[in-house]
Amino acid sequence: MKKFGFVMVALLFTVGSLFVYTPKASADYDQYFDTDDDVFDNTVTVYSGQDVKVKINSCNRVNWNNNSATPMPVSDCGSALYAKLCNGTTSNCITKHIGSDGIVWFTNMRGPYYLVYIYDSWPSYHFEGSSDTTEHW
Repeated sequence: MKKFGFVMVALLFTVGSLFVYTPKASADYDQYFDTDDDVFDNTVTVYSGQDVKVKINSCNRVNWNNNSATPMPVSDCGSALYAKLCNGTTSNCITKHIGSDGIVWFTNMRGPYYLVYIYDSWPSYHFEGSSDTTEHW
């Protein structure tokens, strides 16, 4: 009888764990970006219908003439930056302006993955720093 009870508990635990879902971010870590390099800054894997959040964690403004970097608060540099997500399968891209909080949301995305580019529109400077890109339901 003890063995039957143990088997039942193990079976219930196994079946119960099949119904537990904890979404994980596919790129939930700091990633270096530089708006000067024309290379994608991150990637994110999504299921159809998920939202994607791009967040600037830190940034420096870099002078084109002398290459000197000046640290800036995210509230100042965030509004100077744009995020572009390009679908890795179709190559279709969506561009949005990053807010002064350093965050931009892309909603109801289609899978399977996107290349993330961060760029700016300032003529005398480019920006470098760290960002992270996460997907959300």
